Amino acid sequence: MDEQQWMDLAEEAGQLREALRTRGPIEQAKGVIMGLRRCSPDDAYAELAEMSRNHNIKVHDLAQALARYAAEGIRTAPVDDREMKIALLVAERWVTHLPGGVNPVRPTDGATAETSTN
Repeated sequence: MDEQQWMDLAEEAGQLREALRTRGPIEQAKGVIMGLRRCSPDDAYAELAEMSRNHNIKVHDLAQALARYAAEGIRTAPVDDREMKIALLVAERWVTHLPGGVNPVRPTDGATAETSTN
Protein backbone atom coordinates (compact mmCIF):
# COMPACT_ATOMS: atom_id res chain seq x y z
CA MET A 1 0.00 0.00 0.00
CA ASP A 2 1.45 3.37 -0.94
CA GLU A 3 1.38 6.59 1.05
CA GLN A 4 -1.66 8.02 -0.79
CA GLN A 5 -3.72 4.91 -0.04
CA TRP A 6 -2.80 5.20 3.64
CA MET A 7 -3.81 8.86 3.65
CA ASP A 8 -7.09 8.00 1.95
CA LEU A 9 -7.78 5.31 4.55
CA ALA A 10 -6.95 7.69 7.40
CA GLU A 11 -9.33 10.30 5.96
CA GLU A 12 -12.09 7.73 5.55
CA ALA A 13 -11.56 6.51 9.12
CA GLY A 14 -11.89 10.08 10.37
CA GLN A 15 -15.10 10.56 8.43
CA LEU A 16 -16.52 7.33 9.85
CA ARG A 17 -15.61 8.39 13.40
CA GLU A 18 -17.39 11.71 12.84
CA ALA A 19 -20.46 9.94 11.44
CA LEU A 20 -20.61 7.66 14.49
CA ARG A 21 -20.21 10.63 16.83
CA THR A 22 -23.06 12.59 15.26
CA ARG A 23 -25.44 9.72 14.54
CA GLY A 24 -26.94 9.35 18.02
CA PRO A 25 -28.32 12.88 18.40
CA ILE A 26 -29.58 12.87 14.81
CA GLU A 27 -31.46 9.60 15.36
CA GLN A 28 -32.90 10.93 18.64
CA ALA A 29 -34.04 14.16 16.99
CA LYS A 30 -35.60 12.21 14.13
CA GLY A 31 -37.56 10.25 16.74
CA VAL A 32 -38.83 13.45 18.35
CA ILE A 33 -39.92 14.85 14.99
CA MET A 34 -41.52 11.55 14.00
CA GLY A 35 -43.54 11.65 17.23
CA LEU A 36 -44.62 15.24 16.67
CA ARG A 37 -45.40 14.98 12.98
CA ARG A 38 -46.36 11.29 12.70
CA CYS A 39 -43.97 11.04 9.76
CA SER A 40 -41.36 8.62 8.45
CA PRO A 41 -37.68 8.69 9.47
CA ASP A 42 -36.81 10.02 6.01
CA ASP A 43 -39.32 12.85 6.33
CA ALA A 44 -38.01 13.70 9.80
CA TYR A 45 -34.44 13.87 8.51
CA ALA A 46 -35.59 15.97 5.55
CA GLU A 47 -37.11 18.47 8.00
CA LEU A 48 -33.83 18.66 9.94
CA ALA A 49 -31.86 19.04 6.70
CA GLU A 50 -34.18 21.79 5.46
CA MET A 51 -33.76 23.77 8.69
CA SER A 52 -30.01 23.24 8.42
CA ARG A 53 -29.87 24.59 4.87
CA ASN A 54 -32.26 27.48 5.48
CA HIS A 55 -30.44 28.73 8.57
CA ASN A 56 -26.84 27.68 7.85
CA ILE A 57 -26.59 25.45 10.91
CA LYS A 58 -25.17 21.93 10.91
CA VAL A 59 -27.78 19.17 11.07
CA HIS A 60 -25.92 17.69 14.04
CA ASP A 61 -26.14 20.97 15.99
CA LEU A 62 -29.90 21.25 15.42
CA ALA A 63 -30.40 17.60 16.25
CA GLN A 64 -28.32 17.80 19.40
CA ALA A 65 -30.27 20.83 20.64
CA LEU A 66 -33.64 19.22 19.86
CA ALA A 67 -32.72 15.92 21.51
CA ARG A 68 -31.36 17.72 24.59
CA TYR A 69 -34.38 20.02 24.94
CA ALA A 70 -36.85 17.16 24.43
CA ALA A 71 -35.14 15.14 27.16
CA GLU A 72 -34.11 17.81 29.66
CA GLY A 73 -35.70 21.14 28.81
CA ILE A 74 -33.61 24.28 28.78
CA ARG A 75 -31.64 24.50 32.00
CA THR A 76 -29.36 27.44 31.24
CA ALA A 77 -29.31 30.35 28.86
CA PRO A 78 -27.33 29.85 25.66
CA VAL A 79 -23.78 31.17 26.04
CA ASP A 80 -23.40 32.96 22.72
CA ASP A 81 -25.32 34.27 19.72
CA ARG A 82 -24.89 31.00 17.78
CA GLU A 83 -26.35 28.92 20.61
CA MET A 84 -29.17 31.43 21.02
CA LYS A 85 -30.00 31.22 17.32
CA ILE A 86 -30.14 27.42 17.50
CA ALA A 87 -32.19 27.46 20.72
CA LEU A 88 -34.74 29.86 19.27
CA LEU A 89 -35.08 27.92 16.01
CA VAL A 90 -35.45 24.59 17.79
CA ALA A 91 -37.93 26.00 20.29
CA GLU A 92 -40.03 27.69 17.62
CA ARG A 93 -40.10 24.73 15.25
CA TRP A 94 -40.32 21.76 17.59
CA VAL A 95 -39.92 22.14 21.35
CA THR A 96 -42.96 24.33 21.98
CA HIS A 97 -45.07 21.55 20.46
CA LEU A 98 -43.90 18.98 23.01
CA PRO A 99 -45.93 18.40 26.18
CA GLY A 100 -44.49 20.81 28.74
CA GLY A 101 -42.50 22.52 25.99
CA VAL A 102 -40.07 25.23 26.97
CA ASN A 103 -39.34 28.60 25.48
CA PRO A 104 -35.85 30.06 25.74
CA VAL A 105 -35.63 33.51 27.24
CA ARG A 106 -32.96 35.87 25.96
CA PRO A 107 -30.22 36.39 28.58
CA THR A 108 -30.84 40.14 28.36
CA ASP A 109 -34.35 39.51 29.72
CA GLY A 110 -32.80 38.80 33.12
CA ALA A 111 -33.78 35.14 33.24
CA THR A 112 -32.07 31.94 32.23
CA ALA A 113 -35.04 29.90 31.04
CA GLU A 114 -38.78 29.91 31.15
CA THR A 115 -41.09 26.92 31.06
CA SER A 116 -44.54 27.08 29.55
CA THR A 117 -47.08 24.34 29.27
CA ASN A 118 -49.06 23.91 26.10
